Amino acid sequence: MRILIAAIFLAAGAMSGPALAVDTPVAPAQSGDAGASAATAARRLLAVTNVAAVTARMFEQQITYIMGLMQERQPDLPDRVFVVLEEEFGAVGPKVVDEIVSYTAALYAERFTAGEMNAIADFYETEIGRKAMRELPALMAAGTEKGKEIGQRLGREAGARAAARIKAEGLEGGAGAGK
Repeated sequence: MRILIAAIFLAAGAMSGPALAVDTPVAPAQSGDAGASAATAARRLLAVTNVAAVTARMFEQQITYIMGLMQERQPDLPDRVFVVLEEEFGAVGPKVVDEIVSYTAALYAERFTAGEMNAIADFYETEIGRKAMRELPALMAAGTEKGKEIGQRLGREAGARAAARIKAEGLEGGAGAGK
C-alpha cells in the first residue's frame, strides 16, 4: 500500500515537474492596451503552436507511464485502483492544461512584444512554419538521443582519465593519501 500511495504522489508531482511546470502566472511586462494586446498575441501564438494539445499529450503520457510503473511494481493491485486514478487524473487534466497555457502566455507576454509574437505566429502559419512544427519534435528527440550518447561516451572517457590521474597522484588510498 505504501508503494501505491507513493506512486499517487509521484503522479501528482509529475504534473508539476519541469515538463509541465505550473506556477502563478506572472503579470505581463506591458500595461494597459499594450498588455492586453500582448496577452492576445500570446494566446494566438500558443494556439498556432498547439501548446494546449502538446501539454495535454505530455500530461497523458506522464500519467500513463506512472501507472505502467505502478502496475509493474505492484501487479496485484486491483484493476479498480487504475480506474479511480484514470478518473481523477482525467478530471484534473483540463485544469492542468488551462493553467499551463495561461502561465506560458504570461511568460511570452513578459518577454516579447505583441508585434514580435504576431510575427512568430505569422511564421508558424506559413508552409515552412508548419513544416518546422511537424519536424521539430523529431529533431529534438534525435538531438536529445545523440546528446545522451555523446555525454555518456565522453563521460566514460573523462572518468577513466580522472581515475588514472587519481591513482597516479596516490589519491585513492583514503584519508590523508597524497597530502
